[in-house]
Amino acid sequence: MLPETKLGQMYRCDPKAFAGNILLYKDLNRPDGADIIILCQIAELPPKKIQEIFKALVKSFAGFYPPAGPTSTAEARLAQVNFALAPLLLKFSSENKLACVLIELKENELAIATYGGVMAGLIRQGQFLKLASEEKQNKPKPNHAKPVVNFKQGRLDRGDVLIAALANVFNAISLDQLKKIVSASKGQRAADKILDVVKAGLKPSEPILGIIWQA
Repeated sequence: MLPETKLGQMYRCDPKAFAGNILLYKDLNRPDGADIIILCQIAELPPKKIQEIFKALVKSFAGFYPPAGPTSTAEARLAQVNFALAPLLLKFSSENKLACVLIELKENELAIATYGGVMAGLIRQGQFLKLASEEKQNKPKPNHAKPVVNFKQGRLDRGDVLIAALANVFNAISLDQLKKIVSASKGQRAADKILDVVKAGLKPSEPILGIIWQA
């Protein structure tokens, strides 16, 4: 289970836009032993359509308790997400407008799925290991049944630092700055220091969304 003191959150909305286009959802210390984190941004859609997609993501990924089976619980959750998300993206023509990170942490096992303009990585023993990079959605996907296909699983080592965020966060801070901050601070304190650097490098209208977690 994930001690919340090890979790740091970064969040800023466009002050000129409604705050409802960004989602940072966490469900920690669940009965099934999993910790669930969802990061999502949806651009250029009316609030009701955005909320419909948010609700579908939360219900399908966090609200689903997979039964025991041959696949991992994270893979089962992702199948539910794709089943719920595919018709909505097609209905709203919103493939180019969605960016999301779906995370399941269970004991020392990490599963992460990403879509669109997000990045994620691990800082391990001073090295940055990329888990996901920004995915350009310039063309319609040939298979709408599985919009979220970027998926990785692996075991976390003690001292690993997981960082997942909108791509603009990584564009506004160097890897050396990230490493320096997480080596000196933990949890929300580290996230606040990262946020200060990122704010200085982005326009006030640019949204900021991300998490940092230290194993």
